[in-house]
Parts: sequence; C-alpha cells; structure tokens
Amino acid sequence: MNKYIIRLMLFVTTVLLATSALAQNYSGILMDKGSRDPVDLATVILLSSDSTVLAAVTSDEGGYFSVTAEDAKRLQVSHILYETVRLELSKGFQDTIYLEQKSEQLSELVVRAERPMMKLLEGGIPSYDIDVLFAKSSVTTAYEMLSKLPGMSMENNVPVLVGTNGYTLVMNGKPSNIPQDQLLEMLKTIPVQMVANVEISYAPIAKYRAKGASINIVLKQQSKDKRLSGLSGQLFGAYVNEYYSRYNLGGNISYSDVSGFSLTGNYKTAWGSSLTDMTVDTQPFGTNGGYHINNHGKWTGPDHTVFADLSYAKDKHNVSANYYGSFSPNDRYIEQDRRSPDPLDRVQYSVANTHHAALEYVYNDHLMLGAFYTNYNGSKDVLYGLERAPLPTRALAYFMDQKSQVLGGHIDNSHNLGSGWGIEYGSKFSFSNTINHQQHRVAQGRQLSDESVTKTNRELLADAYVGIKKQFPHGLNMGITLVGDYAKYFGHEETFQVIPQANLMYVIASNHILQFTIDAEKKSPAYYEREPFTTIHSEYQQWQGNPDLRPYFSYEGQLVYILKNRYIFLLGDTYEPNSFAQLMYLDPKINQIVYKTWNWHYRNSLSVAAVLPLPQTTWWQGKLTVNGQFNSAKIDIPYAEPLERNRFMLFTSLTNDFVISEKYNFSAGADFRYITGGMQGIYIFSDIIGLDLSAKWVSQDKKWSVTLNGNDLLNRATPRIRVDYSIHQFDFVPNTFGRSVSLDLRYTFGSFKSEKKPTQLNTDRFGM
Repeated sequence: MNKYIIRLMLFVTTVLLATSALAQNYSGILMDKGSRDPVDLATVILLSSDSTVLAAVTSDEGGYFSVTAEDAKRLQVSHILYETVRLELSKGFQDTIYLEQKSEQLSELVVRAERPMMKLLEGGIPSYDIDVLFAKSSVTTAYEMLSKLPGMSMENNVPVLVGTNGYTLVMNGKPSNIPQDQLLEMLKTIPVQMVANVEISYAPIAKYRAKGASINIVLKQQSKDKRLSGLSGQLFGAYVNEYYSRYNLGGNISYSDVSGFSLTGNYKTAWGSSLTDMTVDTQPFGTNGGYHINNHGKWTGPDHTVFADLSYAKDKHNVSANYYGSFSPNDRYIEQDRRSPDPLDRVQYSVANTHHAALEYVYNDHLMLGAFYTNYNGSKDVLYGLERAPLPTRALAYFMDQKSQVLGGHIDNSHNLGSGWGIEYGSKFSFSNTINHQQHRVAQGRQLSDESVTKTNRELLADAYVGIKKQFPHGLNMGITLVGDYAKYFGHEETFQVIPQANLMYVIASNHILQFTIDAEKKSPAYYEREPFTTIHSEYQQWQGNPDLRPYFSYEGQLVYILKNRYIFLLGDTYEPNSFAQLMYLDPKINQIVYKTWNWHYRNSLSVAAVLPLPQTTWWQGKLTVNGQFNSAKIDIPYAEPLERNRFMLFTSLTNDFVISEKYNFSAGADFRYITGGMQGIYIFSDIIGLDLSAKWVSQDKKWSVTLNGNDLLNRATPRIRVDYSIHQFDFVPNTFGRSVSLDLRYTFGSFKSEKKPTQLNTDRFGM
C-alpha cells in the first residue's frame, strides 16, 4: 500500500467524521523533542476553519491532554518554553506530539535542570522514575527493567539486588501470594511503558511481609487521587535461538474508566525446543573406575502463562480479584549420554498446571484484607532404555506425581499516630495439603509388581507482626518490628519463633542518605525435598529426598549510603546457621552420583558493594557495579570429614545504553560482567564472563518496536565446577552451551487520559 493510497484513506475517513455532527475527542501526550520528557502546563486548543477557539485545556504533569469539540480543523499547542505547534487535523492526528524548546529564551528567566530519576518517599525509601531512567534504553519488558535498576544485576538469568540475601517482590504496594519465581515470569509479559516507578527498600517493610529487602513495582493505574480512562495494550512475538529454536507469543491489555473500574490481562505462550548439555567427569570411587558423562537433552512442548486482575476503586475503597495460571500440558524430554559407547535413551513425559486465585480489599491505602487459593498438579513418566528389546539390565521406568492445595488469608493495617509516629500490624495464615505419589514399574531390566508409594504432607503456617516507626526531626527515621512465626508440620515438628527486625535511616541532607538495617528471615525447603523418595535418573545418577531437612533462619545486617540520589555504597553481612542447598556428591556404597539437599553447620557472607552511575551524555549512559564478598561455610560431607572453607569473590558489571539515532529512535545496549571464581559448599567454580548486546528500534508514534538481543555471546556465563575433597573428586559443567540470539517484535495500541485536574500546580519539583 503506497503513501498516496494511505493519504486518500485518511482523507476519506476525515471527511466522513467531519460530516457526522458528533463532537470529536483528541487525546495524547506532549513530549520534549530532545529529552523525551513529558511537558506539563501547555495549552492545547482546538480551532475552527476561521481560527475561532472551540475548546482549550492544559496538559497535566504527565504531559497528557484530552480535548473535545465539533468541527475542529486545527489543533494548537502553546507553551512559554516551547515553540508553538499547529496541526491540520485533516492530515491526521498522532497522539504523541513533540515540542521544540525556544532558542530565544532569556537565560536570566529560564531555570534548566534534569528531571530527577529518583525521589525519596516516606521513611526515606528511594523511588525511581522509570520513564526518566529508561528514556533512552533498549529495555522492553518489566523483567529486563528490573535487572538494570540501580543496585540490581542479572545472575543466572535472574534479577538480583546486589549485596543482599534476596528480596521480596511486591506489585502496586500489595504483597502477592504468587511464588516469586512465577511473579518474575509474569513480569516478562508487562511492557516497561506500563511501569510508573519502582521503590527499592533495603530495610524490611512490615506491611509487605518482607523479612529483608523489598522491591515494589508500581504500574500506571487507577488511584484515589487520579482516575484513568481508556484502553491500552501490547501484542508481542519473539524468536529465540539457543542451540534449538523457541518461539514466544502473547500480549497484555489494560482498560480503565472514570467510574473506577479497571481490568488488566496478560497472556504468554511459548513453544519449540530447548537444550540441556551437562557434563560430569569423576575419579574412581567405590568399585568403579569413574564416570565420564555428557547428558545431551532436548525439551519440547508448549508452555502457557495467564494473569487477569479486575478491580474497582471508589473514594477510599478498592476491591480486586486476580487469577494466575501456568500450564505445561505436554512436555517431552529425551536425553542421551553422548560419551557412552552403548547409550540408552531417557524419555520423560511431564504435565504441570498451577492455578492461583486471590481476592483483595484495600481501604484508604492502609487496611488490606485478602484470601487466596492455590492448586498445583504435576506428573512425569520416565522411561530409560525401554526402546530396546529385550530390555537391558540398565533399563528402568517409574511414574510420579504431586498434587498440592494451599488455602490462606491475611489482614494488614497501619496508622499514623501523629508527631511522626506510626504503627503497622497484621497476620497471615496458610494451610497446605500435598500428596506425593511414586511407582516403579521396571528396575534393572525386570518388570516390578510393587505397589505404589503415597506420602501426604500437611503444613499449617501462620505469623503475626507489629511494627513501630518514628520519623524524628532533621531527617532521622527509625523502625522496629517483631514477627511471631508459627509452623506445624504434621507428622514432623511444631515450632514458634519471635523474629526481631530493626532499621535506622538518617537523611543527612538531600544528597546524603544513611541507612542501617538488622533483620531475620525464615527459609523453608520445598515440599518434595523433605519426602523420603529416591528418583533414579539413570544407572549412574539419582536424586534423594531428605525427611530430616529443616528450615533455617537467615540473619542479615546492612549499612547503606546513598549519595546524590544516584550512587549506592553498601556494607553487609549475612549469617545462616543450618543453611541448606542441594549439592552433588559421590556415593561409593551404591556407586552412583547423588543429588541431595541437607542442612549445613553455617554459611556466612560479608560483602562490600558500590553502584556507580557513570557521567551521562546525550548519546550514552552507563552503570558500574562492583561487589566484593568474603564467603565462609562449614558443612558435613557424606563419606568425608566435615569441611570448613573460606573464599573471596569479586563481581563486576558494566551496563551501557547508547542512542544511535535520536531521529529514528534507534538505540543499543552492551552489558559486560565478570565474576572471579567462588565457592558454594564443596563446589569451587571458575571465573564467569558474560557479554550481552542489544539493539532496539521504536517507531515515531511509539507503537512499534523491534529488539534484537544476543546473550552470553562469549559462552562463558555458566561456571565450570570442580570438587576436590576426600573421595569426592569430579568436574561438573551444568550447561556447556549458553549463547542465545533473540528477536522481539511488539505493537502498542491505545492510551490513557487522566482525570486529575491539570490546572493544579505541581510543587514537588520546588520542594514545597
């Protein structure tokens, strides 16, 4: 379709609309052509053919405007700091209008300043403006955004907060009962344009149920102070090649109206194949001469994730219902040891479904009531060597499944008591019932007639907390929280602990913030890790459950200094008695490699970190992150003496965003990271080097975007692991191939208009 036909269609459409005697609405956003910042307090006027003023409005703090009139022929935008723009509506209307700054401005009357990328909320919590932070970035989704925030990095393809022992992810100020890994997966379907700001707190926030650091992602949505109306959404498709090809397709949609109703929905499907390529080389142990294994596997099958949220806000009341679902209806995995002279095929068929539903009520942004229900069903059927006839002595087959149901609720409340005092309190409970089932059908090439084994696990978890906070004069903030944690594992133990948390923040000046935090967090094992099941992987590998596995507490202390709202310096220590992690070791009694989770004596990590945004130019912005850690651990090792070990590790990363062409909205990114060799338990791993490159194009109307990514281009982001202790002598590489290339295509449609009165002067920038 050539440009003349397009113009003819636009002309015909304009004529038809103009001849209908209905008023026409024109909504959009005003942006600075150079900085891409929104322009507020601009006058938007609709004019008739004889330049009569038909309607006029001013843009709000987000640059949004909405103006309606009949028989409008022109739209004019005026601002004291910008050149006047006049658009002929007969030539079409674009909802994004770029304004050029006036060149004849008197310097004595004009104050120029960068729009701040961060501001401090109550209690000194940093809140980052996403539109400013990623105005010239190739970031596409909220998931990518998370790893590029100040203080954040990407490790093993998971966003981490540097210098902390994990964090609690919160959406719109409301803690979620969705598991964090699934919540992170949902962020991959949310475009970065839908995120308003992100709040990062190193201190525990009681109402978030965060035992340590927390990250609150605030979307552009309805609030009691602002009503949005309109329809907005995004459709996306992606191709990923990481040895095999995989495809993603999905979208999201958001609808709001001025009455307070809003609806959000996300959907993503993925299909194709992915690779596993694990190698293990062991020294002789037991009665065998050692193993030399290269398990090369291929996953195929579709995966689906869906999320929907329906909410209604009226005055001080907000009611919402949401649903999250994850489905893998027909996964197939086939694996073979490429080093074996007589390899057997390991074929696995699996199905997994997760359903989570929640109902939430919020009153005046401080009282929160909620109930939730989660249902999980998963099963897998494993066949090893069954393609042979007659069956070899190494052949085996088994079936196992898990069904889990969780029901719970919570209540949270907070009050401002005056004179800078505040209180937060609440309680949460959940009851889970998990049924694990396993049946071996073939072992050592022989058919079995054994009955299946079923194990039921029931847990009752509850906590109650009360927190007192005080804001003193001259920028001093203090908070103390006590958490009572109750756990009853039916058939095992019953525990109750009181967990103290405390934080102290001192805003020395607007450019100097000091924060000290002490907190504790309970870590519980997964359901399957405590079951007395042994899962045979092949004739030389098996996974073992551990009924003696127990939860542990992680104690953490941190000192954080934030300079000029940009530079972050952190000193922290994490001590974890009875910590646990899954490790691999050699078992000479059964002549197999065993994977098992068990409690250690302790694990400790002392870290010093710095996050340094580099001087920004018109075409480049970068961030340097440095984190040094001194790690120590003591652990009991099967068939060996207890091991006590210390090791220093250094993590460095440099992220870069480049503006290649501002005129054509073309940008690029280059991220480099280097980690010196470190340790985990008996593992010693090699240096890690990662290099990721990206390029992104966005259309002038902001509706289309194309992103090309190359991740782990050096194929050095997966560590090589060495174990050299007593009889445990082996080399292990979890995945020998990590390089991937992806192409992402997105289309954004619709827009929102704000009902907040734009004529009200926003004094936040003046410190009033």
